[in-house]
Amino acid sequence: MYDRDADLLEYAMARTGIPAETSTRQRDITRLTVDDLDGASLVTASALLDMFTAAELDRFVAACAAPGCPVLLTMSVVGRVELDPADPLDAEVTAAFNDHQRRTTGGRRLLGPEAADSAVRAFAGLGREVLVRRSPWRLGPDDRALSAEWFAGWLDAAREQRPALAEASAGYAARRRSEIAAGRLDVTVDHCDLLVRPR
Repeated sequence: MYDRDADLLEYAMARTGIPAETSTRQRDITRLTVDDLDGASLVTASALLDMFTAAELDRFVAACAAPGCPVLLTMSVVGRVELDPADPLDAEVTAAFNDHQRRTTGGRRLLGPEAADSAVRAFAGLGREVLVRRSPWRLGPDDRALSAEWFAGWLDAAREQRPALAEASAGYAARRRSEIAAGRLDVTVDHCDLLVRPR
């Protein structure tokens, strides 16, 4: 298991439940090489692709394709969020959040919601077949705590990207929090999963 966060690696190791030898390596996943995955029989990652730049994604795809094994990449955001009941500000907040996902940080221009499509093209360019399936994340009345946490992070990122939203969305935020607390807000955050078949 690779991750740059030592605490996450420790947490994962304590809870793997995998009946096999497991090891961790603290490493920036955006810099994985062919050698890092030498001998792999499966490569899998979750909620990762949107954090790549175009160059990093190309390097990652090349490293994953080299062993000739299946690659399963899950929970990739695609830029679509649906809230029920709808609100006029939903689309503006979604657009701001998507722009935040595509932001430039530390000199790196992230791919954000375009990453999954870019990965499909990159793997296909190496002669791999890629199966794509929707995997929407649905939150409802039974998920109030998670819905509240998701909404706060989603709105904060949108406001960071477009500071003018802070004032414009004050009433919106209060309404949405009230709906979540009352179990009256359903959220669908669209994602997709990619299965890359070996040759």
